[in-house]
Amino acid sequence: MKRLFLGMAALGLFLGVTGRAKADYTFTRLDPPGSIRTETQGINSCGEIVGFYEDAEHIVHGFLLIGREYTVFDVPVPGTTWTQGSGINDSREIVGRYIAGGIQHGYLRLSDDSYVLLPDPPTLRDQQLWPDCGLVQYWRHTSRLPAERREVHQD
Repeated sequence: MKRLFLGMAALGLFLGVTGRAKADYTFTRLDPPGSIRTETQGINSCGEIVGFYEDAEHIVHGFLLIGREYTVFDVPVPGTTWTQGSGINDSREIVGRYIAGGIQHGYLRLSDDSYVLLPDPPTLRDQQLWPDCGLVQYWRHTSRLPAERREVHQD
């Protein structure tokens, strides 16, 4: 009986002391101007977000969100219909993919808004941008296994 009493007292203290947990986060809707569909793809340690959105003409643009300000970007290649930001490092270098002429390619957007077009078309899931070390790493998938590992170093 004593054991039951102590168990009930402990349970009562536990339930009474903890109460209901309160959420300490908020949700923010991300809608770049003119978007009909938006997806986020990456975030750096500063909270800067990259992704892409589709406009009413079904063209896909990349975006960078810093605070509440959007920077929209498209890879400057003729015939580009899709630009996607996939990852961002703390130096605001963005790695992603673009589609021009129906063919997918990779790119690196540097912090000065210039672009490095990558030599192989990486897949979305295989792009990585390592924070603050100037290295874009991706894998080229072929019919041979394992996939080839490729690196592009930025000085």
